Amino acid sequence: MNTKITSIACGVVLTLATTVAPAATSTTTTNFNATDSLFGLSAGFNINGDTRSVLGNTLGIEYGASANTGTVNAGVNGSIRATYDDVINGSSTNVALNYLGGLSSLSSAFGANAFVDAFVNVTIPIPFLPDFPINATVNILDEGFFLAPSRTFNANLGVGVSDTDQDTAAAPAVTIVPVPVLDDVAAGVDLDIRQTIRLTPNSLDGILRGVNRSNGNVVAQGFGIGASDFTSVALAGLDAGIWDFSILDIDLFGLFRNDVSMVINPFITLPVFSDFRPGTLATIPLFGQEFGLDFNTLTRNNVFSILVTPIPAAIWLFGTALLGFIGMSRRRIVA
Repeated sequence: MNTKITSIACGVVLTLATTVAPAATSTTTTNFNATDSLFGLSAGFNINGDTRSVLGNTLGIEYGASANTGTVNAGVNGSIRATYDDVINGSSTNVALNYLGGLSSLSSAFGANAFVDAFVNVTIPIPFLPDFPINATVNILDEGFFLAPSRTFNANLGVGVSDTDQDTAAAPAVTIVPVPVLDDVAAGVDLDIRQTIRLTPNSLDGILRGVNRSNGNVVAQGFGIGASDFTSVALAGLDAGIWDFSILDIDLFGLFRNDVSMVINPFITLPVFSDFRPGTLATIPLFGQEFGLDFNTLTRNNVFSILVTPIPAAIWLFGTALLGFIGMSRRRIVA
């Protein structure tokens, strides 16, 4: 009998002392944008070289490419969903934050200039005539290029996206040296400028800040959301009242990479021989760099509210008195 009463009393006290509120959710949008130099802190590129190391000093090309301006534009859209107890008893709670990716975009644009010169240093045997030495260099291409890779994607933290574009110029054979009796020595080139851009939105951080609507007390806790798209924020020191929570200084760290290369496909026409086309003679890396984009910082005010209701002293007094009454009853029965 007494055991039953004791169990009931304890149950009453625990029920009054602990009220479990159903989890609530609130979602706020996060639209991050960045427009930066395509070359980061670099001034662009200016590359010059030749293929003498490939073909010796007999025939080949000299080349150059340069660019000093260009932009990258990124828009990473999504939202932060907060899951919390909107009514709590006590002074502490946990808030779960999830990042939900949305439709986003990545693009860049830049212009480059490239040139190709052909050089020949050979001696052509001519029947019944003295051998004909050829030592000459002639420009076969000097042209501007424009590249603008662009794509849309669904943003996920820790997941990279990329796109590639290329611009091609084809220069017809240009006479290097006229050869008496025989065909002229001529050269041409097919030239590709290729660009690949890549963006990885790695992480998101900010501050979860709450203000007591009645007395102005403040609690604040920093957080970071990584590749799991989830974090839990522990809050303590909450006194009685309605707390309004905002998410401040929301920053997105996105790592961007830009790679530019030039692919050279030359051909040369020599007397007696048909066109000599070696295929891709060289792939020249022009630029390659990785850096963080400067996204805007966001603040979202009054995202959600929590009502803090500490356990009233009267409940504890009632429970104490009830347990005391049970104790007295047990002593009487024993007596």
